Amino acid sequence: MNATTMSPLRREPQALRALLSAHAGRLAVTYGLFGLEAGLLLLQPLALGAAVDGLLAGGLAGVLLLLAVQLAYLALGGARRAFDTRSFTRIYGEVAAGLVLRQRSGSVAPSRIAARSALARELVDFLERDALATVNLVLSASGALAMLALFDPLIALLCLVVLGPIGWLNRRYAATALTLTRGLNDELEHQVGVIDQADPAAVRAHYGALARWRVRLSDTQALQFGIAEATGLGLVLAALLRAGSGVQVSAGDVIAMVRYAQLFALSLASLPVLVGQLSRLQDICGRVFASGSD
Repeated sequence: MNATTMSPLRREPQALRALLSAHAGRLAVTYGLFGLEAGLLLLQPLALGAAVDGLLAGGLAGVLLLLAVQLAYLALGGARRAFDTRSFTRIYGEVAAGLVLRQRSGSVAPSRIAARSALARELVDFLERDALATVNLVLSASGALAMLALFDPLIALLCLVVLGPIGWLNRRYAATALTLTRGLNDELEHQVGVIDQADPAAVRAHYGALARWRVRLSDTQALQFGIAEATGLGLVLAALLRAGSGVQVSAGDVIAMVRYAQLFALSLASLPVLVGQLSRLQDICGRVFASGSD
């Protein structure tokens, strides 16, 4: 099968891989710095516990360690964000220009190209924000699990157990989110034409349809978020009960243990948002990387 007959579904991942490959250097620096930033974030609960235990023992070494970790985290985060702005602004310019030139030379209507150029910004935003959030979720969840295993293997095992049903629910949510996202973006591609016609009934119908698609997306995500939040709260309470169950642990260890449970719970709560964004990315890629005849 040659490039001219390849289906859009098969072309999407290839086009996305080409985009990532063309900017591999910038993306590697961004994600590398973010990985270091996430590592420092994982050290914060441990450093906080050491600071509490040190103060109770009359020492300041733990406080100085906490201060050093926090300052390093802030400095690294600031440098990474400054680099991100320059890199992703350039990437968006190249993606949007390529989209307009490729689809304008074909049979795609200008109104659709205008809508898709706006979607291209969302694609780059995904690489800048949501891909980093995905990396952060993986690192935070796995790091918190590892640290919880050191403090209390039973709590770590409980965290692993809840991943099964949470993962199953989010897999179902992904299919629903993709269907709803396609409906929303189909409606958005007609926006320029509706505005150009200036028919009052059509304009009201268009924006009413947009509102309905967005409400359905929001309601579906809110349900998943509520389930994840309730599960995370249960894990934090379990960590607190285990810490106060008579096992001899220091105050600093209790604080660190609960903070790692909270970090894992926050990762669960972030999952529905990222699943929704991944579904949106899948639909956007089909539009942004479409050829002139698609």
